Amino acid sequence: MIDKIHICINKEKNGADKVYDQIVAIAKNEKLEIVADPSKAGCVISIGGDGTLLYTSRIAIEYDIALLGINLGRFGFLPYFDTNQLELAVKSINTLIPNERLMLKAVVGDEEFLSVNEFVIERKRHERAARLTALVYDSELNNHKKHYESFVCDGVILATPTGSTAYSSSAGGPALASDVKAYSVTFSALHNPRIPQVVVKDSEVISFEVEEDCVLLCDGRFLMDLPPNVSVTVTGSARTLKVIERPENILTRLSESFGGKRP
Repeated sequence: MIDKIHICINKEKNGADKVYDQIVAIAKNEKLEIVADPSKAGCVISIGGDGTLLYTSRIAIEYDIALLGINLGRFGFLPYFDTNQLELAVKSINTLIPNERLMLKAVVGDEEFLSVNEFVIERKRHERAARLTALVYDSELNNHKKHYESFVCDGVILATPTGSTAYSSSAGGPALASDVKAYSVTFSALHNPRIPQVVVKDSEVISFEVEEDCVLLCDGRFLMDLPPNVSVTVTGSARTLKVIERPENILTRLSESFGGKRP
């Protein structure tokens, strides 16, 4: 039973203070204490848009607590409750089982990174395409490697189900249901259009070796430069993001994300 919550709020969003006050009042009725230290909380609430939720997700991951989002943004590609569902949202903290969403892990040399939405490897200079060679193997099958193919493109997006309706979708990638244990691989401006966008299970490991200067991005943030001959190895992480979210199907999520209305 969760009895303490932490709140992250984007005060630049219109109506954020009003929503915060409403949540505080509802939390009091539900006997939920609001704490300033997230390490003492069992759930963290995000009040804002996608950027706020991504920031808040880092807190949820660090302290291994549940995440609940209240959408004040224009679209809201990520899992949210709406502002007209505040009482339902707060009550859901102790009535809904959090959905454990897949995250991705990327390894570059001796550094390891976690992604909620996506990793992107893209060309560093606009006048030069990204040249990537991929090795693919399944971590559940004795690490048997096989050469996949070399690619010439502007970049590649490796997206979780959470991120599949964001940047990956705008590049033509597939939308994945939130509980799917798989991730998508979507190429941007691929020079060989015969190669399809693909979905692979979370145990699949893909190692991209860059042949031209590239950069590595994580959830829209710059991580590092990638000089030639450096490899980025990506697979599903053993860690998950625990999200308290309203039950829905993927078609409803897509409809809302791209401007539709909730029935």
